[in-house]
Amino acid sequence: EYLWSIIGSFMQQGQDFYPFCMSSRTVLAFWWLFTVIIYASYTGDLTAHLTVTVTDYPIKTLQDLVSQTAIKPYVSVGTNLHTLLAQSNSGIYKQMADMMVEIGPYEECPSFPRKADEGCMNDYSFLLAIAMKNCSEYYVADELFNTATLAFMFPEDAYYADSFNFQLQKLHESGQIQRWFEFYWSSDTVCTVGKSAEADAINLEGVGGCFIIALSLFVAGLLILTIELIWTNLAKKQPLDCLIY
Repeated sequence: EYLWSIIGSFMQQGQDFYPFCMSSRTVLAFWWLFTVIIYASYTGDLTAHLTVTVTDYPIKTLQDLVSQTAIKPYVSVGTNLHTLLAQSNSGIYKQMADMMVEIGPYEECPSFPRKADEGCMNDYSFLLAIAMKNCSEYYVADELFNTATLAFMFPEDAYYADSFNFQLQKLHESGQIQRWFEFYWSSDTVCTVGKSAEADAINLEGVGGCFIIALSLFVAGLLILTIELIWTNLAKKQPLDCLIY
């Protein structure tokens, strides 16, 4: 009967009677508490997943770009990227070259007003700055390609080149360059670009407290049962049942 009481409590069905001895009632009372916490955690987790706002972008990679026809890559003529695509003979770069739209060196991408089929292929920091100012219209895709390092050009044997290089190295090693980047390009006060809101599932660590409490009170019930056994078997006394049924 006690086992059926536990199962009925977890299924929220109730039962016709309740245990009489204090040890069983102690365990059952905190089993109810454990059941309520588990159901509340599950309900909260389900609600979070159903109500979270998820931003889904149609194009995240180059493969996504070449797999559709609505958005075309806009590439400035004379740039390194234009040369790379124009000279490609196979692969995904060749597919991009077949569908790319060439724009002049003085044309802007993105254009104003915005074109519906415009997918700008340009420097990451440049595009990120534009996307952060126009979150409702633009976003930066996840995949980065054709990456290259930038360098400052100095006259040959310039006396200040070593000092300039030393100061840049100090800024990089101290993390100041990264802090500047996060301040100007990754500030959450403007908007979040290329990110989606996700609800984290409740894991065992999140509900571990109720397991600890339930285990502690099961131990309390076991201690009460031990006292009852000592009371009835060794002391030859009558069991002390709960007076409230």
